[in-house]
Amino acid sequence: MTLQERLAMSQGQDNGMSIILGGIPAVNQEQVQQLPVTALRPKSNHTFKVRTDSAHYAALVDSIRSSGIQTPLLVRRDPMQPGAYEIIAGHTRWTAAQELGLTTVPCIVAQLSDADADIMMAETNIQRPDWLPSERARTYKVWLEAVQTETGITQGQRTDTTSGTECPKLGRNRDVAAQRFGIGSKTLDMYIKLNDLMPELLDMVDANALDAKTGIQVKAGYQVAFLSPISQQVVAAVLGDYPEILLKETQAKALRQAEMDGHLTVCAVEQALGLSDERKPLQMKRISFAVPEVLLPEGAKQLTKDSAFQAALAAWIRAYMGKKEKAYEE
Repeated sequence: MTLQERLAMSQGQDNGMSIILGGIPAVNQEQVQQLPVTALRPKSNHTFKVRTDSAHYAALVDSIRSSGIQTPLLVRRDPMQPGAYEIIAGHTRWTAAQELGLTTVPCIVAQLSDADADIMMAETNIQRPDWLPSERARTYKVWLEAVQTETGITQGQRTDTTSGTECPKLGRNRDVAAQRFGIGSKTLDMYIKLNDLMPELLDMVDANALDAKTGIQVKAGYQVAFLSPISQQVVAAVLGDYPEILLKETQAKALRQAEMDGHLTVCAVEQALGLSDERKPLQMKRISFAVPEVLLPEGAKQLTKDSAFQAALAAWIRAYMGKKEKAYEE
């Protein structure tokens, strides 16, 4: 079955098993098998997080406890481990089953190639209402790479001169993906670019989706994704020191410009965030070192415990490090 045939088959289907399977023909009860929980394995490139602390997961556990698993898991035989099965759809149900101590779960065993398995994994989650930016980023990328494999299109690079976006040369597949996931082509490119973020920064993008007042906005994350790995480490270090800060798109663009100008430093990041010396909260990291008591003047040990002395020392260190960094830039 070609990609176009699969997509056509899934159009207009109801919300039953056929739509859950994203284009696999509807199955009857005889095709459902009870498989041991211990025989199932998560898909190696599974793109979704199983959030066991969410209200959705708690409701699912309660539902399975009272009524069992109503929607069978979609699995395929594990190509690397005889006797085992790889989960294509149903990771959360499988996790809940383990929590409840179930020994078997209802499954549909499908014969799928690696590319088809990736496509199905993505399509079974299209209806998710609460997926995170990182999940979207990985899902769109996996889906497109699988379609490229299936259609024989090799991945190249092109530059969209209107947005500065570097994205795979996907042609028709890119348009099909955008339509399939119900988003615009530029939005698709934006999420795929998020895969270039270091894990710490991508987690901050997810954090913003859960709390809009902190973390990194999606559009800002897209801009930061163009930074080099070293520059991303600098940004992550500063944001880690100021967890209450929200990185916006305009600020992220300023960071890109600073890198292009050759001076994306800690001071530059703090400046882009609007953290002037007067506004910066005093956040000192503890540094431990041994000083021979003979070098300390009388009463110095008591002085180091004085809060005023600690504040003055912290201010001096900040000013000194600022001068050192400025001298380095020059």
